[in-house]
Amino acid sequence: IAKDEFTSKTQYLDLISNITNLGIQMAVRVGLGMSLTPIFAQPYVHGVYPSYSEDTVFGFQTYLAMMNGTYPNITVGVRYLSQGAANPVYGFIDDFTAQIACALGTPQYLTVPGTGYPVPLIYTYKIVNSTPKAVVPVPSKALWWNPEKQEITYVPPNTTAQVAVIYNLAPLLDNDKWADGQNITLADIIYQYIVASEVSLNSSNPIYETAATIYAPAVEAVKGFMIINSTSIEIWGNSWFYAPIVSVTALFHDFNPLGYSLLGGGYYPWQLYVGMDTVVAKGEAAWSSSVASAEKIPWLSLLGSTCTDDILNALENASANDHIPKSLLEVENLSGFTLVTPQEAEAGYQAAINFIKTYGNAMIGDGPFILVAWQ
Repeated sequence: IAKDEFTSKTQYLDLISNITNLGIQMAVRVGLGMSLTPIFAQPYVHGVYPSYSEDTVFGFQTYLAMMNGTYPNITVGVRYLSQGAANPVYGFIDDFTAQIACALGTPQYLTVPGTGYPVPLIYTYKIVNSTPKAVVPVPSKALWWNPEKQEITYVPPNTTAQVAVIYNLAPLLDNDKWADGQNITLADIIYQYIVASEVSLNSSNPIYETAATIYAPAVEAVKGFMIINSTSIEIWGNSWFYAPIVSVTALFHDFNPLGYSLLGGGYYPWQLYVGMDTVVAKGEAAWSSSVASAEKIPWLSLLGSTCTDDILNALENASANDHIPKSLLEVENLSGFTLVTPQEAEAGYQAAINFIKTYGNAMIGDGPFILVAWQ
């Protein structure tokens, strides 16, 4: 199922049935080996329940403290907000940091309660082709990240895919902004695909990390992309599913996978990614806790830390050098489409720099909330 190695609804449902059967057996064994986790409540507090639709972690007494105030007011406090680090490659591994990130970023899609079917939120779409066999030709002018050359190139000759979809990101680009006030652009979307490829596909890349290979299957499933206009992009890939809407959302997630499928967890301005990439490439911090521990360097975090200062320095240097990533310039050169002007790049750097200096963190998401204080 993970490799999309099924060609019909019947075959998919048979696989799901087998997995469900094995899952029930495992759940019974695990359930017999542990007691139920209690959920505590204050008897005088009414109408307050754990959020089971998200998870129950904030309902545990270990982490949630309620104090009785002057009726009818209560005070709710969370004892531990973060037990990990906040970075979109390998940082959102604990529920507390993830909950914060979810509030600071707009998700790619929402799901229908009961069915789990996705509803696209940041784009509209048109399915051009969809087939269980990889027979859809990818145009020779389509682009991809070439893992051997470590750069954006045209796709190899005779490349084929299962699915081709046109995504119109106008709902996002025309109606939302980054928390630092800058416009979200197609460059931000494309650069996340590039970074995801760099961190996961070739160990010779300076920002590659073994832990990040979890993204390799996703970006490898992307067979090519082509810019249509300032808000639209066509993507070809091997993310076929018998329910078309699942193919649509899966393919776009393959293109923008960072954040562990955490809704909104990977979306940051491309300039901020430049800052993070620079810090990791210089060995000042690591994407994962395992590498950070082994190398005795910080675990990269966008929250208030020495990493934030290092990212700030990297942004200031990039701004001073009018830096635009080579990979984005390669996309512009091969596609003939201008993604970012020097003026826009500089405005983005300055906005990110000002945000970090103002709020003491680098969690520059696209809403609906902004993190203004962190201790």
